[in-house]
Amino acid sequence: MRLCTLLVMISSFLMSQEINIHEIRKNYQKAVYDKELCKEMISKFEKNENHGINLAYFGAFQSIWAKHSNNLIQKLKEKTTLIKQ
Repeated sequence: MRLCTLLVMISSFLMSQEINIHEIRKNYQKAVYDKELCKEMISKFEKNENHGINLAYFGAFQSIWAKHSNNLIQKLKEKTTLIKQ
């Protein structure tokens, strides 16, 4: 019984690390107006390996982040960092 409970806890922890597509879609439109939400979503993407649709949304959130950044030099630094990756 303890082993089963432990396995459920570990699997739920691992699944919580992955970004849910419903969460992404829900927060996508909100991120345009909410700087903190946009930053939070980008940090979640950076913690995960992104492929396919998640990679596309990661790029979209980064584009939205450029709207929130007021400093042109900061925008250029972020863009060159992304290109190097």
